[in-house]
Amino acid sequence: MVVKHINSDNEFEQSMAEAGESKLIICDFFAEWCGPCRTIAPIFERFSSDFAQAMFLKIDVDRCQGVAQQYSIRAMPTFLSLLNRVEIGRIQGADPNGLLKLINDGLSKITKTGEHVANAAEREWLGQFVHSSERMAIYEDELNQTLALSIIPVDELRQKATFENEVNHYLLAKELLNWFHSFFKWVNSPKCEKCGIEGKRAGVGFPTEDEAQDEVTTVELYNCENCKEELRFPRYNNPAKLLETRKGRCGEYANCFALCCRALGLQTRSVIDNLDHVWVEVWSDQLKRWLHCDPCENVIDTPLIYDKGWGKKHAYVFAFAIDHMQDVTWRYHYDHKEAIQRRTKVREPVLRNFIRKMNARLASLVTDERRVLLRNQILTELLEFLSPDAQLRDGSEAQNQGRRSGALHWRHARGELGAGDDKKENKINEKPSTS
Repeated sequence: MVVKHINSDNEFEQSMAEAGESKLIICDFFAEWCGPCRTIAPIFERFSSDFAQAMFLKIDVDRCQGVAQQYSIRAMPTFLSLLNRVEIGRIQGADPNGLLKLINDGLSKITKTGEHVANAAEREWLGQFVHSSERMAIYEDELNQTLALSIIPVDELRQKATFENEVNHYLLAKELLNWFHSFFKWVNSPKCEKCGIEGKRAGVGFPTEDEAQDEVTTVELYNCENCKEELRFPRYNNPAKLLETRKGRCGEYANCFALCCRALGLQTRSVIDNLDHVWVEVWSDQLKRWLHCDPCENVIDTPLIYDKGWGKKHAYVFAFAIDHMQDVTWRYHYDHKEAIQRRTKVREPVLRNFIRKMNARLASLVTDERRVLLRNQILTELLEFLSPDAQLRDGSEAQNQGRRSGALHWRHARGELGAGDDKKENKINEKPSTS
């Protein structure tokens, strides 16, 4: 829903008639000379897109004095929620949290029964994210972090990341990525220890008892075409075990790297998408925003690499921290309207309700100080999402490059080569692998 600018009392009356008796109306009473009004304007604009079931009006009090008097507007900005012309909620001041609550409270009064309640298919789809959220606790385990710190060259990385006697989180994450990229190795298919050649895929097997203890649920089976030896590739999900094996694909890379980030004290989020890729985000106190980190590509702070470089078209991208979940699709896809059209797995009111309940439960487990800090981070992030251009990295080669990790045929099959590398496909002969 586009914000409607109301410049006269007559225009306001026309909008009331258009809304009818059942549509929620959110009014922003503002003045051109009001600084706080300008500050919160982009957030109001964004909320109009997020809550398309409501009508959003921006009312200039100097031009609509009759309406301002009718609703007793005495300070700017003032936000009202109206239903059939009747005021059902009000806040004063540039308060994004208050505005969001005003909208949600208004919608709760007119929401049709069941509109925000998940059906069976939606519950099944959303259920996977409960596990993703709960899994973040493994990175807080002191023993796991101690194991990581015993391997990471902590002093060296911190020294390189120190600027003006302060550890810069962007530099620390960048140095950690560089180190990790040489520490961890990509596996297309396992090599035969006798013959030194990669095996040919032969199917899927069951984990041994020891493998199951390290959270292996899938074992890929291969055969050496030379000596016919069976080769096993267990897909470990225990990040501490991955510190030992030091190999895998994007899932193992992101899993182990997330543990390393937490061991260094970085606020960390695990990021998953609907197109079978995973990566990590870390918070920068200096930049006041989350940084995209892809450990298998060794790329930092280039969120549009998947959209503009790989050619992936996301519908959903979610980030999970120990104390919250966030829909970060808008960071990783430039055309927001295009992404919204692809979001068909769950109704948007249901998704918002799910995330709200998840975050309320997680927030109850943290301190008041952390809760305030987290709220400010989320608001800062919402502001960032308002402009797709905020994710562009002009001059970045990585932003426009296709995927580099993995066998060429595998990347081609996944449609991740990008326009430039796709032409090389017929010139290079590599064995395919399976993610």
